[in-house]
Amino acid sequence: LAIVTRRMDLDPGAEIFSDPAQPPLVFTGSTCDPERRAAVEQVAEVVELGGDGVDLVAMLDWLGRNGASVVLTEGGPNLLEMPEPELYARACRHGWSFACEKRSASR
Repeated sequence: LAIVTRRMDLDPGAEIFSDPAQPPLVFTGSTCDPERRAAVEQVAEVVELGGDGVDLVAMLDWLGRNGASVVLTEGGPNLLEMPEPELYARACRHGWSFACEKRSASR
């Protein structure tokens, strides 16, 4: 499980952080609140990618290099500011077949 957050307004006591054997990934940028980040780092693996927000291209690269084969996103209107063709192209380069199929269909 990966969470994308610019503000790091997460509750470290939430159930999603309760299994120390499977801590979630939390992607954030360098401008997040340092106190909140320190609290979340106690219960999750925090990955900084970007400045004022998360660099989604870098996040997809990171996920691909670390063995992710499926990405399901759910979020607010700013989460996927990257143009859809670029998102699919990046995922396709990492061998995610659904993205290659989607990319071919849109051409």
